[in-house]
Amino acid sequence: MPAIQLARLKMQSASLVECYSDAQAFVHRLHTLLNFYANRAYRPGEAGEPPPLLAAYHVASPVLRQIVADLVPLIHENPAAALLLADALWAEPFLEFRQLATAILGRMPSSHAPDVLQRIKAWVKPGLEERLWKSCLVEGLRWVREDHPELYKEMIADWLVEKDRFYQRIGLAALELFLQSPAFEDYPWVFRVLSSFVREIHPDLHADLINLMGALARKTPQETIYFLHQWLSFGKDEPNVVRLVRNILRRSSPEFAEDLRRVI
Repeated sequence: MPAIQLARLKMQSASLVECYSDAQAFVHRLHTLLNFYANRAYRPGEAGEPPPLLAAYHVASPVLRQIVADLVPLIHENPAAALLLADALWAEPFLEFRQLATAILGRMPSSHAPDVLQRIKAWVKPGLEERLWKSCLVEGLRWVREDHPELYKEMIADWLVEKDRFYQRIGLAALELFLQSPAFEDYPWVFRVLSSFVREIHPDLHADLINLMGALARKTPQETIYFLHQWLSFGKDEPNVVRLVRNILRRSSPEFAEDLRRVI
């Protein structure tokens, strides 16, 4: 992997985005550019995370950041071409191509929220590796979360009522991201959609629910305590519900845990 020289990288990225309106030419040039910066000495696990399931060039993060920065003004000028480019990039079975596709969606004009949601729904399917579905949520939906909260809510609700636990997990992760928004206040809606999990909580979802409850406890502790009390009351005969509440207690702040114990 050659050392990154910023001036050279900017020239290479500028040459790449000249093909912005020709998705296939862009894909071809992107392969060439990423191949130039590919880390051929990469060893799985050395970065502290499992190796990607897709093929990857393992380029350093400044490379993709520069490409995204050069794409942003073009995306705003011609969003229709951006959508075609995102589709072409996602069709390539390479990690960096799909990460770039989600980055493009996350920089689309707010008026194109339906186009963004259509692609996220098509891309996030069982079997998609975790780092990519997280990229779809964090990067691809970042402006939808802020500018179109009702559309984002509909997507979360659709995922949470799915029978497939993959979609349920995606919905919980998307909901946790929603809670991180400083402007978010619709906690009654959160507890309402979570009530669907009272009857059956699969162990595969425990870690996600613990994280979510931790986020709720920090934002609205008393309402969270009341919800957990109701949850435990309705699910007292469900071992997974009892186990989940115990794990939430163990991982909560001392103050929250004490208040929750007092109630239950």
